[in-house]
Amino acid sequence: MNSKLKTHILLVNFSNKGGLAHHIYFLCDALAKNENDFVLLTTRDFELSAMCKNFRCFQRLFSHAKYRWMPIKALVYGFSLLLVFREMRKLKPAILHLQEMRMPFLEKWLFKAAQKRGTRIVFTVHDLVNTDTEHTGKISRLSSIYKYFDHVIVHTEANGALIQQAFGVPATKVSVLPVGEYTTLPDHHIDQ
Repeated sequence: MNSKLKTHILLVNFSNKGGLAHHIYFLCDALAKNENDFVLLTTRDFELSAMCKNFRCFQRLFSHAKYRWMPIKALVYGFSLLLVFREMRKLKPAILHLQEMRMPFLEKWLFKAAQKRGTRIVFTVHDLVNTDTEHTGKISRLSSIYKYFDHVIVHTEANGALIQQAFGVPATKVSVLPVGEYTTLPDHHIDQ
């Protein structure tokens, strides 16, 4: 890596497999090619970990998705958020880039801690709340969370417009980064 690294980023990923894991891999690979200094903090069972040769990949988080009972899921996810906080304190990133938000009531303290440290927060929105059918209270709660983000990334122009309308995110804080095609992964079978 070049000694004049552009930005120190802590990219957090809780998705260990499937399309989102592939999206994360290609995003990290692109960041590495642009000589950004970053760390991918992901789950212990990240399916593409063997391919992470061009960037640092710390597999320290626990996958909460396999648990069905919400209290256990919240405990596992909460513990992983503590690990994110620990890495944030240790690495002192300029940017904390989150790939998903599962339990805003738990994540809110992490956002506040990041802001207190002067760390900018970027959030990639992969799954939008269905504003036609979701409860208005949920949209209101999420709107209060979006105020913590310095920037929001979406995958389509339509999602960008929806984020602005439903959650009050200014257009200047929204970027569109389309999800790519994953057929270029070497020797890796992709399930439908």
